[in-house]
Order: sequence, then C-alpha cells, then structure tokens
Amino acid sequence: MGVSLESFFQNSGNRYWIVADPVRVPEIKSFLYQHEPKADVITLLSDPAFEHLKEVSPIASPLEATLELKTRLMNDEVFSSSCIFLKADTQVENDQLIEHLRALLTVTVEEYLTYFRYYSSSFWRMHASDINERDLNCILGPFSSIAWFTSESSCLSVIHPKHVDIENLKKATSPIRLHSAVFKELV
Repeated sequence: MGVSLESFFQNSGNRYWIVADPVRVPEIKSFLYQHEPKADVITLLSDPAFEHLKEVSPIASPLEATLELKTRLMNDEVFSSSCIFLKADTQVENDQLIEHLRALLTVTVEEYLTYFRYYSSSFWRMHASDINERDLNCILGPFSSIAWFTSESSCLSVIHPKHVDIENLKKATSPIRLHSAVFKELV
C-alpha cells in the first residue's frame, strides 16, 4: 500500500490523472495549466442540473507529474490532502476515464443516491482498508490504481486487484453501486 511518489508515476505504459477539490485549493486550475504540459482541466459536475455548482465542482486533468507538481505535493499539505491520483493504461480512452470519474460522484448505497467525495485524500486515509474488492473494482473501473497522501506527506496507493477488461468497461452502467459496510455507515 505504501509507495513512493516516484514509483507511482514511473511507467511509460500508463497515463496519470489528478482529481482535485478547487474549493480547498482555488488556484489548482491555474497551477496545472502553468506547470503540467498535459493539463486539460475538466469540471466533473458538468450536467446542466449542476450548473449552479460549477464553481465548486471537483476537477480532473491528465498530467505528467512534473517536478513542480511533486515539489508542491511534498511541501503543501492543503494541496496534497485535496487531491488523488489515478493511473490508467494508455489503451483506455480519455472520454471513458472522464465518464467514469463523473459517474463516481453519485453512487448508490442501499438504494440511496449518494454524493461520493472519492477525490478526498481524507476518505482514502480513513477507509481504504474497509473497502471490499468488489467495490474497489467499481471505484477504480478503467483505472489500474489510485494514490493519495497521508498527513505525513507519504504516498499510499491501492492497485486494481484484477486486470481491467476494457470492452466490459464500455458496457458498464450507472449508477455505480457500492456495498462495503463503510459506505452504509456514511449514508
């Protein structure tokens, strides 16, 4: 579960994404555009029903994990605690990754539609070990792993327990249903 920042971002056969909370880090968009050559910031709450929440919507962006980003993660606790990182195989299309990240915002737990702050490092620090394999597969979907920072600025990661079947992922439907006890406690 513990992983170095360098080892998480160390594979040319993968693409990397950040999902962040712009309420906690208001300058995240400008920082990514300034320091990440692959930055293409996407507002995750894009449905017209959420138009009034656009300014506080979590954002996602592909990234290269430049030295500037890594340095900020190590030196800025608010920044590092307000985002997660995901790794995906280069064969998975960006549109599919974005669709999955958007679908994760509203999940079903015990028949209740629930807003899921999966982009919070705090959630992963407190509950990663309580999520069953079935739910982990649903949460990661087309991604192969997720990483977040602890309050001690160390990086933790969960790797997808099984191979990602890209064709089956294309057939996946929303809403995503989660069954682990931790989610039932949060409803």
